[in-house]
Amino acid sequence: MNTPRTRPRARLLVSLLLAVTLVLGVWTPLHEARASAAGGSYPYAPPGPDPAALLEEVFTLLQHYSLRCPDPEELAEHAIQGMLMGLRDYYASYYDPDEMDEFMSDLEGEFGGIGVTVQEDEKGCLVILNVLPGYGAEKAGLLPGDRIIAVDGVSIEGEGLAAASRIRGQPGTVVSLTISREGEPAPITVEIVRMLIKISSVDWDVLQHEGRKIGYIRIISFDRDTGAEFDEALLAVLEERAEALVLDVRNNPGGLLDSCVAVVERFLPERHHIVRVESAHGSEIIRARTGADYRPLQGVPEDPWGRFDLPLAVLVNRYSASASEILAASLQEWGLARLFGEKTYGKGSVQTVYHLSNGGGLKFTTAAWRSGLGREIDGVGITPDEVVPSDLTPTGREPFVPVTDRWVFGLGDKGSDVVCLQARLNQLGYDAGPENGVFGSATQRALAYFQMAVGLPVTGRTDPETVAALNQARIEDHPAGAAEDAPGQGQTWPPYTGDRQLDRAIEWLLGQID
Repeated sequence: MNTPRTRPRARLLVSLLLAVTLVLGVWTPLHEARASAAGGSYPYAPPGPDPAALLEEVFTLLQHYSLRCPDPEELAEHAIQGMLMGLRDYYASYYDPDEMDEFMSDLEGEFGGIGVTVQEDEKGCLVILNVLPGYGAEKAGLLPGDRIIAVDGVSIEGEGLAAASRIRGQPGTVVSLTISREGEPAPITVEIVRMLIKISSVDWDVLQHEGRKIGYIRIISFDRDTGAEFDEALLAVLEERAEALVLDVRNNPGGLLDSCVAVVERFLPERHHIVRVESAHGSEIIRARTGADYRPLQGVPEDPWGRFDLPLAVLVNRYSASASEILAASLQEWGLARLFGEKTYGKGSVQTVYHLSNGGGLKFTTAAWRSGLGREIDGVGITPDEVVPSDLTPTGREPFVPVTDRWVFGLGDKGSDVVCLQARLNQLGYDAGPENGVFGSATQRALAYFQMAVGLPVTGRTDPETVAALNQARIEDHPAGAAEDAPGQGQTWPPYTGDRQLDRAIEWLLGQID
């Protein structure tokens, strides 16, 4: 059996977006403020009930009278950041004009980079998830699990994904990265030549075993062109007479909702519910094949009821989030596919990106979503029909989403970050209860036991020291290390590709074909 072809792909986007089309001004005209030169008092009208007027007033006072003489643009950016912090919205971000240009280049499909996909760790550095073949990172010997701690000799700690803008640049230029690698006593510094990264969000192949053909399509993220790229891939595997199909959305962080719907519509009959979106202004049910942009695709096999008519398997893991969960939930609850892998991330919120008048952008949560049949996903995730543990990472550790120390979590808190905390505690064997995003008594008790085990003050709440200990913990040093193998670890099936989860899906599909 041949292994799937891999095409180049690099993504830094980690949230589900609805739109990037609106224009929003930052500041309205500033009111004049007057000050008394003698006494330092300033007779101005007391603030009215309009919060925006209060912001204008403070901005004017600082700009005119502060000893620091703040730069107006920096002052405005700090004010924006402060408002976003006040939201306690983990997904809220402000993009300055340069960052917004790079963000949009992701959607456009190409940029200058080194050929890696990354995620932010608990210290705000970047951890490499995938090294794309043929690009500078592979040539320099970078590996999944490497932690980028400095760019051009300057630390990136605390910058998070914003540091990616310092790694990107014009093709042909050189960037110096300092890497921390597990097992190496000292950081490693490498110089990498940037190359033009051409983004393709879909890979495909046809896998063969004893004369049987199984189509394999991997969706890396849902970008502007994903719908069209998926159609090309689907027709390609069908033209090669595939008798069954695997959709792989592992490590897919999400993307554009419209692109996700375009893919799901190739499997669901007309008017079947795909997703329920709930915002401050009401709710909407998005139904298959009812949008103005829908176009039928000739050559796709359907049964008399309009359902995709080949055996279908979907691969998911703990990094499958947002739009990829919409796809998985839709195909699972309508009985169109069997899911294999691990419970998904559990991100049931929608972020919108707005263009600002200064050329920057603002992203924040504008809606929540449930599955088409009303299933709660946020903080819960999707449990596959068959749980198949993943292989260990190249570093020899079971992968996990790092716990964040951006917020302090305690009894009663909710959200997807609490899911990460619960998942990590459960992974270490401390029984935090269901990974539902609700910080209840079970989570509090599990966290207290962990704090006791590592010699930290027992508070039952997170803090930077506890979060660091959670993210650095080794499973063998905690209760899970003494437990039996995880469910499914002892299952055996032929190693068609060497990928445990894909191999199990292939085994099931071969049984459906027969």
